[in-house]
Amino acid sequence: MPSSRAHVVWTDRFFDYDFGPYHPFSERSRGLAAHLLESVTSASHPGVLGWSHTVEVASRPTLESFHQADYLEFVKQASGISREVSLDGGDTPAFRGCYDAAARIVQGAVDALDYTLEHRRPAFHPGGGLHHAHPDRASGFCIFNDVAIAVGRAVRSGHRVAYIDIDAHHGDGVMYGFYESGKVLDIDFHQDGRTLFPGTGFPHEVGRGDAPASKRTCRSRRARATRRCFRSSIASSPFCYAGSVRRSSSSSTGSTATTVTSSRIFSTLPPPTPRSTERSWR
Repeated sequence: MPSSRAHVVWTDRFFDYDFGPYHPFSERSRGLAAHLLESVTSASHPGVLGWSHTVEVASRPTLESFHQADYLEFVKQASGISREVSLDGGDTPAFRGCYDAAARIVQGAVDALDYTLEHRRPAFHPGGGLHHAHPDRASGFCIFNDVAIAVGRAVRSGHRVAYIDIDAHHGDGVMYGFYESGKVLDIDFHQDGRTLFPGTGFPHEVGRGDAPASKRTCRSRRARATRRCFRSSIASSPFCYAGSVRRSSSSSTGSTATTVTSSRIFSTLPPPTPRSTERSWR
């Protein structure tokens, strides 16, 4: 068992995920936050946080656990072309090396999840949270969906996952990716899809198949107020960690609940009571 209370996955190679100086998305602010966090905690609270500064490029099987093979081939080819190629119709252009850069961010989420599953302690992946990418296409500056891949990995490991997203934009790639899975509880706070990209995430979308009522969305024209209310509602829970991955278990039910996190903010919820297990988690 590691001595640190939590673990952070960050490498400056995440800066390779770069659409250019005039594009609105950048990993620079995340990198500044990670470096500041490491500097402050190492000086005032040494040993509280563990760090992973080396992250490999995710393997093809890892990427194919969520994304379609033909889409991966398309990104691979576009990654080696010098001229700009749009991966989604305009917002997400390809750039030289984009395949490896996006796959490295995916591996960061995988490393964070694996740490939590092994050590039962929270992990934070500030470079991730690319929740708009779909199995067959890029979207909203997101080439590969690191969050969905981590969620799927946890499910295949036998866990139920609570995914909580409070980004102002609806996390469409994750929700629709697991829309029929009763193993994934998706709670998404976002601005009304009628007024903000990606134009999705409505209250009637509650899942189907074995997942009815396991997808919850909260639309708001006042995203900041929604975030404040949400933070205050979870602040008192010992199971909640901003931007973390955590695994919890219950000796009474013999069940485990895993929450996969990224910079969007995910939070771990305690496992359901025996009475609510069938209704809430299927």
